[in-house]
Amino acid sequence: MRPSPKRKTYDPADYTQQFRDVLEKFHVVMNNHHGRRQDPITCREWTVESTYLFTAAGDGPSTKEEVEEEVILNLSHNANGQFTKHNLDGAGDHPTKYLALKEEIHRLANMYSSKATKHITYSRPQNVDIFHEIRKALGRLDCTDVSQRDFRHAMKFTGKFGNLTFMFNVYHTAKDGRLQTKKGKRTIVWDRPKETAVPVLLKRELDNVVVWVKKAEAGGLTPAEIAVGLNGGHDLVVGMGGLSL
Repeated sequence: MRPSPKRKTYDPADYTQQFRDVLEKFHVVMNNHHGRRQDPITCREWTVESTYLFTAAGDGPSTKEEVEEEVILNLSHNANGQFTKHNLDGAGDHPTKYLALKEEIHRLANMYSSKATKHITYSRPQNVDIFHEIRKALGRLDCTDVSQRDFRHAMKFTGKFGNLTFMFNVYHTAKDGRLQTKKGKRTIVWDRPKETAVPVLLKRELDNVVVWVKKAEAGGLTPAEIAVGLNGGHDLVVGMGGLSL
């Protein structure tokens, strides 16, 4: 079974019962998270695409403003018509959005595809979020004017450490926001200043955050240790003399 490489309207008759069943189970999960599927469902090559509308908070001055945004669910299959993997595009591709939805569909994918299991073997631990931990670390270091903006597979942080203006990106690869673990892949990439000019104190604290989060995501921390947090819950004290705990 080889669909046309061009996008066309999805026809259930072109797909196996296994794939149709999986598609329906994913739809139930999306619907349970208040996604509204839009017609038509489309397909191209080895992928079926379903577009869902979700209501989200807008960017306007009023917190009551709401906007609708698209989350695109892609389900792929092999030449035998068996489900292999999934992917979220549109608003679902942002690292800080729809985390509960992502974790639930990851678990569903694991049930029906060994290929999906190779990519996602566990859910992100509760109360572990690299972006939140980075923000807390910057607070412990008395950084000012801190802001963050998410984009595909990363979050950009800007701010000031003393009189130094900084800008860096925190990258992840997993669809649920977990950090990349491949050798040679960097989690934090500095735009300003260059990495060789980053103050030792700032770099050390952020690197410690990355190590702690990776350990938690790999199952190396108990729920109690995660609840206590990095540094055993102790705050940094930053002064002219440097760092103390």
